[in-house]
Amino acid sequence: MPDGYRPICQVRAERSEHSVKKTLVVLAAVLVLGLLRLPDSAGAATPGPRAATQVIYNCQRPHYEPSVIIIACADANTVLRHMRYTRWSHHSAAGTGVMYTNSCTPNCAAGQLIKTATRFKLERPKRVDGQRRFSRLIAYYIYVSGQERRQVFELVIRRL
Repeated sequence: MPDGYRPICQVRAERSEHSVKKTLVVLAAVLVLGLLRLPDSAGAATPGPRAATQVIYNCQRPHYEPSVIIIACADANTVLRHMRYTRWSHHSAAGTGVMYTNSCTPNCAAGQLIKTATRFKLERPKRVDGQRRFSRLIAYYIYVSGQERRQVFELVIRRL
């Protein structure tokens, strides 16, 4: 055989060996990550963020860090959308979003939706059905007059 050439079977064996090594490395990484998520020595699992305090976002289901919260469940005339979080803990959460509020002028059926950039805070967690749920939303936004306005909303904590 000329110099620099290897038999085909040797090349295939080397490629196969390389694939096996790659697979083993990936499996080892998955195993290590899985071990990091095992329960502590007491046997009780430590709650991950998704098991932490939640908020009912659509008047029906609790959720962790929703991007939308319907505040006025009866008619959806007040909705906080495009939510981005700067903090989320068992006690409170905070972030920014866009508040959509019906002007109800001349009446709510004919009103226009007003969009307002909003800072918000979720607070007052309460235990419901074995879960912690935020029961209050405080919204801060610049009102039409140019002044910052603070508005407090009591949130649904049980399914309607």
